[in-house]
Amino acid sequence: MKLHKKILNDTQLQTELVGYFFVGILGAVIDFSIFYFAIYLDTTQIVAQWLGALSGFTHNHIWQHYKVFDHNQKIKKTYTLSLLIAIISIILSGPLLLFFNLFIPYLWMSKILVITCQFSVLFVLRKKLVFKKTVQ
Repeated sequence: MKLHKKILNDTQLQTELVGYFFVGILGAVIDFSIFYFAIYLDTTQIVAQWLGALSGFTHNHIWQHYKVFDHNQKIKKTYTLSLLIAIISIILSGPLLLFFNLFIPYLWMSKILVITCQFSVLFVLRKKLVFKKTVQ
């Protein structure tokens, strides 16, 4: 089944996507705030990116675990696996930010593009690998 048809026919998936989106927006605000505060304190762009992204991740994970995804996993397990995925994503986001910034004249535009890439990939990974129902 094509992705858009699956989304249109699956109310559970729709609810998760909407929740993920709104939690992600607030997480992005936190991410941007920490990022620009670190830049203000003369931190390098790559370190500021990592600090902001880790802060946004922690906020998002707590909401995703308890409110967004329908699953039966313990927080210790989901946080550990999600953190591992997020660390890889955060590490890759620094060089990706610098790469986009070579072609995009505004840092904030590059940051939005990085967040959009992360948002999409991380939803799929979290849905498939982290927040799943297992037989107990």
